[in-house]
Amino acid sequence: MPKASQVAPQPLVDSTESCRFYMIKADFIRAYSGVKLPFFQEIRSKHPEAIVEVTITYAEVVRGTHVEKILSVSHRWMTAQDPDPDGEQLKAIKTFLASNKGREIELVWIDAASMPQDQPQGSRSAPDTADFKTMLSQVRLPLKRSKEASLKSSRQQHSFSPGPDAIVA
Repeated sequence: MPKASQVAPQPLVDSTESCRFYMIKADFIRAYSGVKLPFFQEIRSKHPEAIVEVTITYAEVVRGTHVEKILSVSHRWMTAQDPDPDGEQLKAIKTFLASNKGREIELVWIDAASMPQDQPQGSRSAPDTADFKTMLSQVRLPLKRSKEASLKSSRQQHSFSPGPDAIVA
């Protein structure tokens, strides 16, 4: 058995670790006139130009490469079938994107619009299911070092705003 001094230290996380994500162009969200943001598959079929495929590496996360250009939205689904049935969350996101801090954002990651969903249940294809599982296992990458809006609806508290105090860089 080798002595401790003979064993090379191993990195805690492989610095080449990466994952592919779908992001929504912030300008699409800024201009979107619907009441609520559609699920990923609907955006892909009706607005394919709104989706950008981005590969994020662990090294980029550590360097903060995307912190000024990507907004990651952390929120609670209001029902099991629909994260934002009344459009309250979309309004808050659009308000932030129009603010001074939000104007520089180019891409938005928000689960239902950025990952293939199984809504209605049983409708997600096998390739979409594989993408979903891979992305779900790596979702912390974009959330670690991007601007993050934590949305709390009026059903959870009496305020709902991704204002500057809710943004974590």
